[in-house]
Amino acid sequence: MRSYTRKLVESALELGLPPYIVLDCLLPVAISARKASSFVCGVTDNPDFEDSIRKMEEGHLKNISPLQDFGFKVGLGAQPSTHGFELSGKIYFYREDAGGSLEKMNDDFSKAYADMRQGKPNQILCDGIITEGQFLGFPECCTIECASDEKAHMEMLAKRGKLGVRPVGLSLDEENRLRQRLGNQFRPVFGNDFPEAYMSVNRMLGEKSKVLRSYFAYSFYPCKPGCIDAVNVGERILAALHEESPELAELYEKTVLPANVISLYSKCVYSPGISPKRILGIADDTIAQAINDII
Repeated sequence: MRSYTRKLVESALELGLPPYIVLDCLLPVAISARKASSFVCGVTDNPDFEDSIRKMEEGHLKNISPLQDFGFKVGLGAQPSTHGFELSGKIYFYREDAGGSLEKMNDDFSKAYADMRQGKPNQILCDGIITEGQFLGFPECCTIECASDEKAHMEMLAKRGKLGVRPVGLSLDEENRLRQRLGNQFRPVFGNDFPEAYMSVNRMLGEKSKVLRSYFAYSFYPCKPGCIDAVNVGERILAALHEESPELAELYEKTVLPANVISLYSKCVYSPGISPKRILGIADDTIAQAINDII
Protein backbone atom coordinates (compact mmCIF):
# COMPACT_ATOMS: atom_id res chain seq x y z
CA MET A 1 0.00 0.00 0.00
CA ARG A 2 1.31 3.45 -0.89
CA SER A 3 2.21 5.80 1.95
CA TYR A 4 -0.38 8.25 0.51
CA THR A 5 -3.18 5.72 0.99
CA ARG A 6 -1.99 4.70 4.43
CA LYS A 7 -1.82 8.30 5.63
CA LEU A 8 -5.24 9.06 4.15
CA VAL A 9 -6.88 6.13 5.93
CA GLU A 10 -5.19 7.01 9.21
CA SER A 11 -6.24 10.66 8.92
CA ALA A 12 -9.84 9.81 8.01
CA LEU A 13 -10.20 7.48 10.98
CA GLU A 14 -8.62 10.03 13.32
CA LEU A 15 -11.17 12.61 12.11
CA GLY A 16 -13.96 10.24 13.08
CA LEU A 17 -15.03 9.01 9.64
CA PRO A 18 -16.65 5.56 10.03
CA PRO A 19 -14.47 2.73 8.64
CA TYR A 20 -17.29 1.66 6.31
CA ILE A 21 -17.43 5.17 4.76
CA VAL A 22 -13.64 5.18 4.37
CA LEU A 23 -13.75 1.99 2.31
CA ASP A 24 -17.05 2.56 0.47
CA CYS A 25 -16.80 6.29 -0.33
CA LEU A 26 -13.43 7.83 0.41
CA LEU A 27 -10.85 5.39 -0.94
CA PRO A 28 -12.45 4.78 -4.38
CA VAL A 29 -12.29 8.53 -5.06
CA ALA A 30 -8.82 8.99 -3.58
CA ILE A 31 -7.33 6.25 -5.78
CA SER A 32 -9.27 7.44 -8.89
CA ALA A 33 -11.53 4.37 -9.14
CA ARG A 34 -14.49 6.77 -8.92
CA LYS A 35 -14.66 10.49 -9.66
CA ALA A 36 -17.15 11.24 -6.89
CA SER A 37 -19.00 9.56 -4.03
CA SER A 38 -21.41 10.54 -1.26
CA PHE A 39 -22.85 9.50 2.07
CA VAL A 40 -25.80 10.73 4.12
CA CYS A 41 -24.72 12.79 7.12
CA GLY A 42 -28.14 13.62 8.55
CA VAL A 43 -31.85 14.21 7.95
CA THR A 44 -33.72 17.45 8.65
CA ASP A 45 -37.23 18.81 8.20
CA ASN A 46 -35.93 22.39 8.02
CA PRO A 47 -38.04 24.08 5.28
CA ASP A 48 -35.13 26.36 4.34
CA PHE A 49 -32.78 24.50 1.96
CA GLU A 50 -29.94 27.02 2.13
CA ASP A 51 -30.10 27.23 5.92
CA SER A 52 -29.90 23.43 6.09
CA ILE A 53 -26.73 23.49 3.99
CA ARG A 54 -25.20 26.19 6.22
CA LYS A 55 -25.91 24.19 9.36
CA MET A 56 -24.38 21.07 7.83
CA GLU A 57 -21.31 23.08 6.91
CA GLU A 58 -20.94 24.21 10.51
CA GLY A 59 -21.67 20.80 11.98
CA HIS A 60 -20.10 18.33 9.54
CA LEU A 61 -17.93 19.81 6.79
CA LYS A 62 -15.42 21.58 9.00
CA ASN A 63 -14.70 18.31 10.80
CA ILE A 64 -13.48 16.51 7.68
CA SER A 65 -12.29 19.41 5.49
CA PRO A 66 -8.60 18.55 6.26
CA LEU A 67 -9.06 15.54 3.96
CA GLN A 68 -8.92 17.95 1.02
CA ASP A 69 -5.16 18.12 1.60
CA PHE A 70 -5.00 14.70 -0.07
CA GLY A 71 -5.90 16.07 -3.51
CA PHE A 72 -9.67 15.85 -3.83
CA LYS A 73 -12.56 18.07 -2.79
CA VAL A 74 -15.22 17.76 -0.09
CA GLY A 75 -18.63 19.33 -0.68
CA LEU A 76 -22.16 19.43 0.70
CA GLY A 77 -25.58 18.80 -0.75
CA ALA A 78 -29.11 17.86 0.25
CA GLN A 79 -31.81 15.83 -1.47
CA PRO A 80 -35.55 15.99 -0.75
CA SER A 81 -37.25 12.81 0.35
CA THR A 82 -39.87 11.62 -2.12
CA HIS A 83 -42.64 12.63 0.29
CA GLY A 84 -41.17 16.16 0.16
CA PHE A 85 -41.12 16.80 3.91
CA GLU A 86 -37.45 16.16 4.73
CA LEU A 87 -33.97 16.68 3.36
CA SER A 88 -31.18 14.13 3.46
CA GLY A 89 -27.92 15.98 3.96
CA LYS A 90 -24.99 14.52 2.02
CA ILE A 91 -21.23 14.89 2.05
CA TYR A 92 -19.51 14.44 -1.31
CA PHE A 93 -15.92 13.49 -2.04
CA TYR A 94 -15.05 14.39 -5.61
CA ARG A 95 -12.26 15.03 -8.08
CA GLU A 96 -11.92 17.97 -10.45
CA ASP A 97 -13.01 15.90 -13.44
CA ALA A 98 -16.27 14.66 -11.89
CA GLY A 99 -19.16 14.80 -14.36
CA GLY A 100 -22.29 16.84 -13.75
CA SER A 101 -22.32 19.75 -11.32
CA LEU A 102 -22.72 19.85 -7.55
CA GLU A 103 -24.00 23.43 -7.82
CA LYS A 104 -26.66 22.56 -10.42
CA MET A 105 -27.74 19.52 -8.43
CA ASN A 106 -28.24 21.59 -5.27
CA ASP A 107 -30.07 24.27 -7.25
CA ASP A 108 -32.43 21.65 -8.74
CA PHE A 109 -33.08 20.03 -5.37
CA SER A 110 -33.63 23.40 -3.68
CA LYS A 111 -36.32 24.38 -6.21
CA ALA A 112 -37.97 20.96 -6.05
CA TYR A 113 -38.00 20.99 -2.23
CA ALA A 114 -39.65 24.43 -2.06
CA ASP A 115 -42.52 23.22 -4.26
CA MET A 116 -42.82 19.78 -2.65
CA ARG A 117 -43.15 21.32 0.81
CA GLN A 118 -46.23 23.07 -0.56
CA GLY A 119 -47.67 19.87 -2.01
CA LYS A 120 -46.72 20.64 -5.60
CA PRO A 121 -44.80 18.02 -7.60
CA ASN A 122 -41.85 19.40 -9.53
CA GLN A 123 -40.17 17.58 -12.43
CA ILE A 124 -36.92 19.28 -11.47
CA LEU A 125 -36.56 16.69 -8.69
CA CYS A 126 -35.84 14.18 -11.48
CA ASP A 127 -33.39 16.60 -13.09
CA GLY A 128 -31.54 16.76 -9.76
CA ILE A 129 -31.45 12.97 -9.46
CA ILE A 130 -30.04 12.65 -12.98
CA THR A 131 -27.47 15.40 -12.35
CA GLU A 132 -26.40 13.69 -9.13
CA GLY A 133 -26.12 10.38 -10.97
CA GLN A 134 -23.85 11.99 -13.57
CA PHE A 135 -21.78 13.62 -10.83
CA LEU A 136 -21.36 10.32 -8.96
CA GLY A 137 -20.61 8.34 -12.12
CA PHE A 138 -23.67 6.10 -11.83
CA PRO A 139 -24.71 4.21 -14.99
CA GLU A 140 -27.24 6.23 -16.99
CA CYS A 141 -29.71 3.33 -17.22
CA CYS A 142 -29.83 3.04 -13.42
CA THR A 143 -30.15 6.79 -12.82
CA ILE A 144 -33.00 7.21 -15.30
CA GLU A 145 -34.88 4.25 -13.80
CA CYS A 146 -34.48 5.68 -10.31
CA ALA A 147 -35.65 9.15 -11.40
CA SER A 148 -38.70 7.62 -13.09
CA ASP A 149 -39.64 5.71 -9.93
CA GLU A 150 -39.26 8.79 -7.73
CA LYS A 151 -41.34 10.90 -10.14
CA ALA A 152 -44.18 8.37 -10.11
CA HIS A 153 -44.19 8.21 -6.31
CA MET A 154 -44.09 12.01 -5.95
CA GLU A 155 -47.04 12.42 -8.32
CA MET A 156 -49.02 9.71 -6.52
CA LEU A 157 -48.51 11.47 -3.18
CA ALA A 158 -49.53 14.83 -4.69
CA LYS A 159 -52.79 13.35 -6.00
CA ARG A 160 -53.57 12.05 -2.52
CA GLY A 161 -52.75 15.35 -0.87
CA LYS A 162 -49.85 13.78 1.04
CA LEU A 163 -46.90 15.47 -0.68
CA GLY A 164 -45.04 17.77 1.72
CA VAL A 165 -46.75 16.15 4.70
CA ARG A 166 -44.89 14.32 7.45
CA PRO A 167 -45.34 10.59 6.70
CA VAL A 168 -46.94 8.39 9.34
CA GLY A 169 -45.76 4.81 9.75
CA LEU A 170 -44.56 2.73 6.81
CA SER A 171 -47.63 3.09 4.59
CA LEU A 172 -46.16 5.71 2.27
CA ASP A 173 -42.82 3.93 2.00
CA GLU A 174 -44.52 0.63 1.24
CA GLU A 175 -46.14 2.26 -1.79
CA ASN A 176 -42.87 3.76 -3.01
CA ARG A 177 -42.41 2.47 -6.57
CA LEU A 178 -38.62 2.45 -6.22
CA ARG A 179 -38.81 0.16 -3.21
CA GLN A 180 -41.45 -2.03 -4.82
CA ARG A 181 -39.29 -2.47 -7.92
CA LEU A 182 -36.15 -3.27 -5.93
CA GLY A 183 -38.03 -5.65 -3.66
CA ASN A 184 -39.47 -7.54 -6.65
CA GLN A 185 -35.99 -7.75 -8.18
CA PHE A 186 -34.36 -9.05 -5.01
CA ARG A 187 -36.60 -12.07 -4.55
CA PRO A 188 -35.75 -14.08 -7.70
CA VAL A 189 -32.03 -13.34 -7.26
CA PHE A 190 -31.54 -13.71 -3.52
CA GLY A 191 -34.67 -15.64 -2.50
CA ASN A 192 -37.43 -14.79 -0.05
CA ASP A 193 -35.53 -16.03 2.98
CA PHE A 194 -32.57 -13.66 2.81
CA PRO A 195 -29.88 -14.60 5.39
CA GLU A 196 -30.18 -12.56 8.55
CA ALA A 197 -26.60 -13.14 9.68
CA TYR A 198 -24.47 -10.55 7.87
CA MET A 199 -21.33 -12.62 7.44
CA SER A 200 -23.27 -15.56 5.98
CA VAL A 201 -23.55 -13.50 2.80
CA ASN A 202 -19.92 -14.39 2.15
CA ARG A 203 -21.19 -17.79 1.01
CA MET A 204 -22.67 -16.00 -2.00
CA LEU A 205 -19.37 -14.52 -3.12
CA GLY A 206 -18.71 -17.37 -5.52
CA GLU A 207 -22.13 -17.80 -7.05
CA LYS A 208 -23.32 -14.19 -6.74
CA SER A 209 -20.07 -12.23 -6.93
CA LYS A 210 -20.96 -10.56 -10.25
CA VAL A 211 -24.37 -9.56 -8.94
CA LEU A 212 -22.91 -8.17 -5.71
CA ARG A 213 -20.51 -5.98 -7.67
CA SER A 214 -23.44 -4.09 -9.16
CA TYR A 215 -24.12 -2.75 -5.63
CA PHE A 216 -20.83 -0.85 -5.57
CA ALA A 217 -22.02 2.04 -3.35
CA TYR A 218 -24.39 2.31 -0.41
CA SER A 219 -26.42 5.10 -1.97
CA PHE A 220 -26.75 3.39 -5.37
CA TYR A 221 -29.83 1.63 -6.75
CA PRO A 222 -28.99 -0.46 -9.86
CA CYS A 223 -31.71 -0.72 -12.49
CA LYS A 224 -31.54 -4.49 -11.96
CA PRO A 225 -29.33 -6.87 -9.98
CA GLY A 226 -26.23 -7.57 -12.02
CA CYS A 227 -26.65 -4.60 -14.41
CA ILE A 228 -23.54 -4.95 -16.56
CA ASP A 229 -22.71 -1.23 -16.47
CA ALA A 230 -22.95 -1.24 -12.68
CA VAL A 231 -20.90 -4.45 -12.44
CA ASN A 232 -18.19 -2.76 -14.53
CA VAL A 233 -17.98 0.09 -12.01
CA GLY A 234 -17.76 -2.37 -9.12
CA GLU A 235 -15.02 -4.34 -10.86
CA ARG A 236 -13.09 -1.15 -11.62
CA ILE A 237 -13.16 -0.27 -7.90
CA LEU A 238 -12.04 -3.78 -6.94
CA ALA A 239 -9.17 -3.68 -9.44
CA ALA A 240 -7.95 -0.29 -8.18
CA LEU A 241 -8.16 -1.42 -4.55
CA HIS A 242 -6.30 -4.63 -5.43
CA GLU A 243 -3.51 -2.58 -6.97
CA GLU A 244 -3.21 -0.66 -3.69
CA SER A 245 -3.51 -3.76 -1.54
CA PRO A 246 -5.04 -7.20 -2.26
CA GLU A 247 -6.22 -7.23 1.35
CA LEU A 248 -8.14 -3.98 0.86
CA ALA A 249 -9.89 -5.39 -2.22
CA GLU A 250 -10.84 -8.55 -0.34
CA LEU A 251 -12.15 -6.49 2.59
CA TYR A 252 -14.26 -4.36 0.23
CA GLU A 253 -15.72 -7.43 -1.47
CA LYS A 254 -16.49 -9.25 1.79
CA THR A 255 -17.86 -6.31 3.80
CA VAL A 256 -18.92 -3.31 1.70
CA LEU A 257 -20.66 -5.13 -1.16
CA PRO A 258 -22.72 -7.49 1.04
CA ALA A 259 -23.56 -4.62 3.42
CA ASN A 260 -24.78 -2.52 0.50
CA VAL A 261 -27.03 -5.24 -0.84
CA ILE A 262 -28.45 -6.26 2.56
CA SER A 263 -29.13 -2.64 3.50
CA LEU A 264 -31.11 -2.12 0.29
CA TYR A 265 -32.92 -5.42 0.79
CA SER A 266 -33.96 -4.47 4.32
CA LYS A 267 -35.33 -1.13 3.08
CA CYS A 268 -37.32 -2.72 0.27
CA VAL A 269 -38.58 -5.98 1.73
CA TYR A 270 -38.96 -4.90 5.38
CA SER A 271 -37.26 -7.95 6.84
CA PRO A 272 -37.63 -7.87 10.62
CA GLY A 273 -34.33 -8.02 12.45
CA ILE A 274 -32.28 -6.69 9.52
CA SER A 275 -31.90 -2.93 9.86
CA PRO A 276 -29.48 -0.87 7.74
CA LYS A 277 -28.07 0.65 10.93
CA ARG A 278 -27.34 -2.78 12.34
CA ILE A 279 -25.74 -3.98 9.11
CA LEU A 280 -23.52 -0.90 8.82
CA GLY A 281 -22.52 -1.29 12.46
CA ILE A 282 -21.36 -4.85 11.81
CA ALA A 283 -19.52 -3.73 8.67
CA ASP A 284 -17.84 -0.90 10.62
CA ASP A 285 -16.65 -3.33 13.30
CA THR A 286 -15.35 -5.81 10.75
CA ILE A 287 -13.48 -3.18 8.73
CA ALA A 288 -12.06 -1.47 11.84
CA GLN A 289 -10.60 -4.76 13.07
CA ALA A 290 -9.07 -5.63 9.71
CA ILE A 291 -7.86 -2.28 8.45
CA ASN A 292 -5.34 -1.72 11.23
CA ASP A 293 -3.54 -4.91 10.19
CA ILE A 294 -3.64 -3.88 6.53
CA ILE A 295 -2.20 -0.39 6.99
